[in-house]
Amino acid sequence: MEHYYVPGVSIAVISNYEIEWAKGYGVQDAEGRQPITPETVFPPASIGKALTAVASLHYVEKGLLDLDQNANQLLTSWKIPENEFTAQSDVTLRRLLSHTAGINVGGFMRGYLQGEALPTLTQILDGERPANNQPILVDSEPGAQWRYSGGGYQIIEQLLVDLTGKPFPVIMRESVLDPLGMDSTTYAAVLPEEMKSEEVAAAHGRWGQAIEGKWLNSPYMGAGAAWTTPTDLAQFANEVMLSISGQSNRILSEEMTNMMITPQAEGIPFLGPLTMDWGLGWQLNDLGGMQFLSHGGDIPEGYQNLLVVVPERGWGVVIMTNGANGDALRLEILYTLAVQYGILPTLQQIGWQVYLLLLFLTLLIVWVSVFLIHRIRSRKSAAPGKGKEGGIIQVYKVPTLITAIAFSVLFYAALSAGVSAVEGDSDLSSEQVEAQALVERSLLLGQHGRMDEALAVFGQADTLDPALELSDNTWNDLCVLGSLWGHAAEIMDLCERALVSADDTRRMRFGHGLALALTGDLEGASADFKVYLEWIKDQGLYDPYGMEIERFIAELDARRNPFDETQLEQWR
Repeated sequence: MEHYYVPGVSIAVISNYEIEWAKGYGVQDAEGRQPITPETVFPPASIGKALTAVASLHYVEKGLLDLDQNANQLLTSWKIPENEFTAQSDVTLRRLLSHTAGINVGGFMRGYLQGEALPTLTQILDGERPANNQPILVDSEPGAQWRYSGGGYQIIEQLLVDLTGKPFPVIMRESVLDPLGMDSTTYAAVLPEEMKSEEVAAAHGRWGQAIEGKWLNSPYMGAGAAWTTPTDLAQFANEVMLSISGQSNRILSEEMTNMMITPQAEGIPFLGPLTMDWGLGWQLNDLGGMQFLSHGGDIPEGYQNLLVVVPERGWGVVIMTNGANGDALRLEILYTLAVQYGILPTLQQIGWQVYLLLLFLTLLIVWVSVFLIHRIRSRKSAAPGKGKEGGIIQVYKVPTLITAIAFSVLFYAALSAGVSAVEGDSDLSSEQVEAQALVERSLLLGQHGRMDEALAVFGQADTLDPALELSDNTWNDLCVLGSLWGHAAEIMDLCERALVSADDTRRMRFGHGLALALTGDLEGASADFKVYLEWIKDQGLYDPYGMEIERFIAELDARRNPFDETQLEQWR
C-alpha cells in the first residue's frame, strides 16, 4: 500500500458460497488516522453496472421489459436521437447491457466538486450544462461491435425510471438491495449528511494525498454511482453464483442468470494475447477451464475497485481501494488470494511449467535439426569407401546440453528482471512527492474551471520542486486547460516550458498552438498545429482527429480563429 501511495483497502472474500471474511487495512483519509473497517463505504463506480444489469433483468423476467425491443419504444420521457446508425439497426436493452449498442460515451471520467451544480438525468443524456459529458448518442451501427459505454447505462437508468415511474434509488432498493439485505448500500448523487459522519473512504490521488473536498459527487447512478461496502457487494456476487447453480432465486431465476453470463460479444482484446467475452453486465474470462466473472470500478480521482467470482468453485473477492494507484494493488491482492485458495497456480508453478514447456520445445527443435543434418550427411557419405558417421547422441549430446543450460539461465534471468521491474522503487524526495501531489490537485481544479486556483497551486508545486518533472500528458493538459478557461496569456510561459521539458514536443504543439491562437498569434498557431498533425499521423490517430486538425489549420492559414466560445465550451 505504501509503495503505491494507497492509504486504505477493504476486502471481502467468498469461499464455498459464503462470505468467509471481510477486513479493512490502512486509513480512510491520509490526513487523519481513522482506520478502514469492513463498514467503511466506498463508491463502487462501474461495478454498479452489474447491479444495474441484474435489476434490468429482474423486470425482463417479470415480463415488463423485452431484451430485444427497440429501446425508443420503451423510453417515454427521453428518446435516443435517431440518425443514420439507428436506421441500420435497433438499440436494444440487450445491446445496451452488453456494450454493443454503438453508444458514444465510454465513461464519466470527471465527477463534480463539492458545491458544484449537478445535472439532471436528462441533462446528462443531452450533454447540457452543468453536465460535463458529451451528448449521449449512437455513433456506430448497433450490434456491429463491442465498445464499453457508460453512456449506454445512463440510457438504461432512464428506461427503468420511465418503466416504473420511480426514482432510480428506489428501483435499486426494491429490486436488488432489499432482497439481498444490502443495508450499507446507498444510491445518491451526493453522499447523505447522515453518512458523512460515519465511515467514508476519502479519495486520494496518485501521490497519496486526499483530493479537494475528500471525494467527488457523481449523478451517474445507472453507470454505478453509489456508496457501498465490499461485504454488501460480496452478498450480491454470492447471490449471482448461487443463482447460476440453481441454489437461490431471490432476484433472478437460474435460467435468467445463466443467460446473463452467456457471451454476447466474444474475442475482445484484453491483456496482451488474452481475450475476454462480455455478457449482460459482466466481463467473462476463461482461465484454466474455469469461468471468471468480473467487473472493475475505476474513478481516476481516487478509487480503484474490483469484483471477481468463480462460480464453479463458489469463490470470489471484492477489493475496494481509496487511491488512484489502487489498480496495481488490487491485482496483486487478487492474485495472492486466488493462489492461497487454490484458484490460480503460484508464480513458481507457472515458472516451472513455462520452463519445462520451453525446454521441451527447445530440445525438440534441436533434435529435429540434428536429425535432418544427420540424414543429409548420411546421404552425402553414402559413396563407396566412406564409413558411417557417429550416432546422433554421440556427436550432438554436448551442444544439446549446452543449449538446455543456456536457455535455463536466460529464462530465469528474464523472469528475475521482470519481477524487479514490477517491484520498482521510488527515489523521490518528500518535497518532490508533495510537488507532484500539488500538480495533480492543480489539474483537478483546472478540469472543473477553477483555473485561478489551479495556477496558484501549480506555483506552489513549482516552488517546492523547481526541477519539476511531469509526463507529456500532464504538461499538455495544464496548457490546454489554461486556454480553455480564459487564461491563455497566463499559461503561455508554462506552455513554452512544456515544449522544452516534454519527451515528444510534437504532442505539446496542440496546447501551445491553442494558447497562441487565443492570444492572437494565428501564424504561430498554424505552424504548431501542422507539427501536431504529423504527430497524429505517426501515432495512427488521423481518424477521427486528423480532419478536424486540418480544418483548424485551414482557418488559421486564412487568418481566422476557429476557436470561438462555442468550440471552447464543447471541449470544456
